[in-house]
Amino acid sequence: MKKRKWIVTGLLVLAAVVPAAAYLILPVRFYPGDPADAKIIYDDIEAFAKAHELGRANDFAADIYAIHYFDRASDPVESLVRQLEISAGSTAAHAREYPATYDAIVSRLAAIKAVEPSVRDAYEKLEAAYPDAVYPPVYLAFSGFRARGLIRPYGIITGGEYFIGGTSDASSPGWFDGRKLIVQPELLPGQLIHELAHIQQARNSPLSFVDTGSVLNWTLFEGAADYVANTITGTHTNAASHAFLEAKGDPLWCAFYDSLDASRRTHWMDAAVFGAPPGGFAASFGYEIVAAYVENHPDKTKALVNLIELRDYQVIYENSGYRQRLETLCGNR
Repeated sequence: MKKRKWIVTGLLVLAAVVPAAAYLILPVRFYPGDPADAKIIYDDIEAFAKAHELGRANDFAADIYAIHYFDRASDPVESLVRQLEISAGSTAAHAREYPATYDAIVSRLAAIKAVEPSVRDAYEKLEAAYPDAVYPPVYLAFSGFRARGLIRPYGIITGGEYFIGGTSDASSPGWFDGRKLIVQPELLPGQLIHELAHIQQARNSPLSFVDTGSVLNWTLFEGAADYVANTITGTHTNAASHAFLEAKGDPLWCAFYDSLDASRRTHWMDAAVFGAPPGGFAASFGYEIVAAYVENHPDKTKALVNLIELRDYQVIYENSGYRQRLETLCGNR
């Protein structure tokens, strides 16, 4: 009876995961394999700049933002509207409340194009490290500080507003809570390599990638992508979360250890004890684990490829030495 229940459960999981994997992975065969053919598309941030200019001149009318940005039949924007609840009405209202902030966002979005040569250079370095890489289109959009990076069948969506950092933003009103995550434009190449690492992971282990259900699996996928980004570009976008982990130390690692098999959606952090961690926090644990894995591996080049493909996260964890380290640290409390 137990065996039959296990089989039924397995079939239900496959029925849910396989279509999701196919939805995400099948378009990969059409992505270019030459980084020179990779497209970086600015249409959406340009459309948002126009929408805001016209909206500002028309008392921030929501229909102006709708016509010129939200209702343009753009796949990336439709994804943002459908999944992240960004809307013309909420954006227009917020722009009316903080017009100078939106003026600054729009003016800085235009400057993102200046880092494209660095993005192209990072792509070439990824190609040298992993010649089997593919390069989906990248769509720069305005996401209302809701999407620093999303993978969709048609490409990668990046919220351009996350990469417009200035020196006084943290003290400026109207930046949402997203101001804690705003970084300099120079970090965009690292973000895109992070997302490209996820694309390669998805190609090589689609079912595992779609079903990143446990805390351990999730953190290693995110941490490996950060590690690849840092190796290729010398940067990643989760510095604040690494600082948080370093400051909190062993108790935080033990909270992680106690939750390895929990659902990634479980709020396993005790906010009353640790405070609200910064965005990208899961990647911090994973980064430290995969860094130890690379350090222990006799072939560093092969180790990096293993992180790019991430075929078996459990092997990465075991070979990092962190299981034994955390058992010693946390097992006898």
